[in-house]
Amino acid sequence: MPKLFLGACLVFWGWSTLHLEIALFLAFSLELSNLLKYKWDLSKEDFVKISDLNSLVLVGYTIIIYIDSELKEFVLNLVKWIPIAFIPILFAQVYSISEKIIIGTVLGTKKNKKAFIHKPIDIRYPYALLCIIAAAMGNKKDISYYTVLFLIFFWASLYIRNKRYSLKLFVSLMLSAAFMGFAMINLMSSTDLYLREKAKEYFKNWYLRQNTDPFKSTTMLGEIGLLKLSDTIIMRIIPNTHFPNFLYITEATYDTFLSTIWYNKEMEFRTVKAIGINTWELYDPPQTSQSLSFIYNYPKNEGVLPTYSGTFKIENLEVVGLQKNEYGTLKFLESPNFIQYKVVYDSNSDYYVSPSKADLHIPKNELPAIQKIAQELELEQSSQSEVVETIRNYFKSNFSYTTKLTKPKANTTALEHFLLHKKAGHCEYFATATVLLLRQAGIPARYVTGFGVDEYSSLEEAYIVREKDKHAWASAYLDGKWTVIDNTPSVWLKEDEQNQSFFKSLSDFFAFFRLKLFLIQKQKNFHIQIYLILGVIILSIFLFFRIFSKRLLKEKATIFRQSGKKNYDPILFDFEHVEIHLNKLLGKKRKHNETYLQWLQRIGISDQSLYELLKVHYKIRFSTEEITKEEKEKFSKGVIKWIVRPPNKL
Repeated sequence: MPKLFLGACLVFWGWSTLHLEIALFLAFSLELSNLLKYKWDLSKEDFVKISDLNSLVLVGYTIIIYIDSELKEFVLNLVKWIPIAFIPILFAQVYSISEKIIIGTVLGTKKNKKAFIHKPIDIRYPYALLCIIAAAMGNKKDISYYTVLFLIFFWASLYIRNKRYSLKLFVSLMLSAAFMGFAMINLMSSTDLYLREKAKEYFKNWYLRQNTDPFKSTTMLGEIGLLKLSDTIIMRIIPNTHFPNFLYITEATYDTFLSTIWYNKEMEFRTVKAIGINTWELYDPPQTSQSLSFIYNYPKNEGVLPTYSGTFKIENLEVVGLQKNEYGTLKFLESPNFIQYKVVYDSNSDYYVSPSKADLHIPKNELPAIQKIAQELELEQSSQSEVVETIRNYFKSNFSYTTKLTKPKANTTALEHFLLHKKAGHCEYFATATVLLLRQAGIPARYVTGFGVDEYSSLEEAYIVREKDKHAWASAYLDGKWTVIDNTPSVWLKEDEQNQSFFKSLSDFFAFFRLKLFLIQKQKNFHIQIYLILGVIILSIFLFFRIFSKRLLKEKATIFRQSGKKNYDPILFDFEHVEIHLNKLLGKKRKHNETYLQWLQRIGISDQSLYELLKVHYKIRFSTEEITKEEKEKFSKGVIKWIVRPPNKL
């Protein structure tokens, strides 16, 4: 590998990911190894220890990235910081006398068992590739990134190119490849944008099913099958005062019904002006107020903001913008996955727009069934309070709750089939029927979607909102105020509990864990990635020197004098050290296909003691005859005498 190449790859990574200071420090520390005269003499066991250390660093690094990353950015950040994770084994190689590193582990093996090891490899080449891949996760998306990338590949290719071909031809081919690669990248980018747009169109209906649309609500009226939502926790609501056992959390309100869709004729959203940092005032504040704290796990960057009845102010909401329609539906723009905010409300205040003609409209195709029920119940001759109570008792006595959806009879609407025939359905049926019956009685009513919440966690001191808690109900204009009217049988809560998944507890644990990680990150006013990863580097260096502080330090081209030591390993003092010493003194290297005997004769060594050592060396290396302990010690002492011999004694 060319000198400075690995450092250049690190600098490229740091430049692309905007962490140039860290990259420069690591590159300097790395290339410093080429200037030092001394390096570590690490054994196979030492390399295995470093491998295990690096495994622990890798686990810690993954946890750190997970803590400080949103779920959608976890993999990206994991790859972006991958050069940091392999610093220990890289430095173990470049600061050792070995040209390769042995990767192995003793973790998971029984005591006194041999470590599991792989064949020695030169880690520098894979590490350089990791730096290049990690650099692609950075913020440099213009021509400068591609230019620097090309220069790095050009440098590497120039080092290994076949000298049989001219440099001019080599440069021409590399430039041609660069232009072709750039054209291919642009083509892939354009294709990616095209496929994204097509995918959005293809999955448009699916997205509408999964997320609340502030303009319309596509119900499951008339669908066939089983309506079933998951137990996934999507929200937590922390009350500041005592609350009832059941909460209605509002997402959106609609005034017009057509077939199976509720929507709003007035679709305009107006921007809400912030009155402070992350604070939005929706209406003039009343004299008294209460508050609820929300933690909302929302996978998209924008959507409908859940609130509580009577909300007039939103605090601590970290979004780019907030919009509101005349029905009080709030839409936020550009948010993190977890949204933490506080809703300030007055339950006695009604901020929603007064009734209009739309709040009394009944579709013509639904009118026969609605009029028939209204006549049976004599709704038009009753007072408002009597109408509400009559409708409530009617559904309570004659209808049941079910999530099993069946096909309507021929020539009947889904709602008519529910009211006159099946008399069983889920919340969307009950809410829609209630709204239209109230309108038939002359009471303005609207269709509301949100969450029905009754689960309270003593551990978290918060209400738990799951995906299956999605709910719909009616809102009636009674005595000059919009009031919740929910005629869905309360048995729906128990039925959903019976349908909960087997792994609910495990899922709840991971959801709680993710929440705690989010809160830890939320309390910081800086990203902890850099600081914790620097901590990993410092810890790795500390442990590295703790493990090998007592190892033998050798000179890069020679070794220290060992004549004063009695306890030594004969295998350590091989004849190769004599070769290194003579190369340094005489400057005559042994040729690739030249034996030690041929080399000694060529460089003019006449001392027979060295030839005797060579015979023992051959015996140790190649003979099947056992070497005695005395022979090994004599050989080692002879090697030591030669490697410390001055030039005038050769």
